[in-house]
Amino acid sequence: MPALMPRAAPVREGDSALVRVLQAYIETLRAQRDAGERQEAQNDDHIGAELREIAGKASAELFRASRRSRKSAHAHGGGGSAQALVEGV
Repeated sequence: MPALMPRAAPVREGDSALVRVLQAYIETLRAQRDAGERQEAQNDDHIGAELREIAGKASAELFRASRRSRKSAHAHGGGGSAQALVEGV
């Protein structure tokens, strides 16, 4: 496939300045990408912490609701059966 390979353009005066500008632009893009990746990782950590907190609160609330349901079933003579839990008595 050598016929498809691009040919090197002849070096002209001022090309080295253009190359330096393009290299600086590439470095800027790399730095922005790296900063974006760091920000994404921080966001993932923050979201993970929030989800763990929400899951913990939901679990605690479910536990409290289950206890209330059992107490209510006992108070109504249900004995805390599984059916009372399902019906939410």
